[in-house]
Amino acid sequence: MSTHAISQTTRPLPLPLTNTVSYTRSRAKLPLFLIAFSMPVFGEEVEEVVLEDDVVLSERSEVQEEAEESPFTTLTKLGFIYSQNTSSSLSINSGISVGYKKENWGQRVQFDTYYTDAENDEDGTNRYTTNYGISYDLNEVTYLVATTRFEHDHFGTYRKQFITATGLGRHFYDTERIKLQGSAGPGYRISQRQSSDEELPNKENYELIVNASVDGSLTLTETFSMGATANMAYGEENTNYNLKGYLKNILMGNLALTFDTEYIYNTTVASDQSNAEIYSSMNLNYDF
Repeated sequence: MSTHAISQTTRPLPLPLTNTVSYTRSRAKLPLFLIAFSMPVFGEEVEEVVLEDDVVLSERSEVQEEAEESPFTTLTKLGFIYSQNTSSSLSINSGISVGYKKENWGQRVQFDTYYTDAENDEDGTNRYTTNYGISYDLNEVTYLVATTRFEHDHFGTYRKQFITATGLGRHFYDTERIKLQGSAGPGYRISQRQSSDEELPNKENYELIVNASVDGSLTLTETFSMGATANMAYGEENTNYNLKGYLKNILMGNLALTFDTEYIYNTTVASDQSNAEIYSSMNLNYDF
């Protein structure tokens, strides 16, 4: 049926149909070169829409990548003190800590050193420790933990100490501002005395121990926080108490100034040694 015939028979029909037919009629009368000229224009408009969609998709993907936090955390510290009066000394302390936390599993490796080069050997310090711990969250409150610690001290009563322990832990508080957790369980300790020990040179001791620890932190402001750790390793030969505390102030970005102190007490020491040891330092920390 021709278009002219439709226009005669559809005179009583509503206006929208008449407009549609007239549009089709006028469209058919367009010259061929104008139709061909208009096609690339419509094609360019479609391409622009596709590019805009790609930009939106790329921006969304970048936002999603930023939202995904890395399971790794790294902390480094470095500090030194130089003093000179009747004698001179240079103290250097450093450390690095790498942690991994994903889903229920958590791991952390930590290495710390304390070194003092003094003219008097009795005032010297040459000590380093290595810690490794792994934990598994049974639920939101309870977790399993296993730790290993190796300590080397050139001037203390015990030249070497190796401690491994397992236990059951509990999260008492776990908020953005306050964190407090503790664990306890059995362990095993190997220790060796100094070769210069007047009473028991190079004596090695192997014993079962009971290990317990409490760890907490408090964030006061966006830039200032504090924390403390208490650990006890109870054994028949020796009981070791270790207390650590720190104050941390963020200077800018990932750079912070930290004051930390460590108190160590051993119930069994050499006759020329003190039961208590204190290590304090001021450090610059950088978090990765």
